[in-house]
Amino acid sequence: MHTAKIDVEELLHEPYEVTVYAFKDTFKLIFGQCHDGFFLCIPNKKMSCILESLDDIEEISYELLHPYEPLCFEDVIAISFALNELCKIIKVRRT
Repeated sequence: MHTAKIDVEELLHEPYEVTVYAFKDTFKLIFGQCHDGFFLCIPNKKMSCILESLDDIEEISYELLHPYEPLCFEDVIAISFALNELCKIIKVRRT
């Protein structure tokens, strides 16, 4: 178990923006809906991807673990769990 922190910058309107602090690193996440599901940009790591959903930790991890991506396994898990938690908040706000 490791501690992580999520600083919310924008969760009321898309694109959503948060900063995740985990493992002595920082991940700026910009995400929202697109025609194929959801987009995720991590500009400070110069990467982006398309996700089917924001609450499927396994699918998010798979998409972020491509060999050409600059993230280690621990970073991917922290981002995946952060998106899962943020998805719950977004769903509550929409209802």
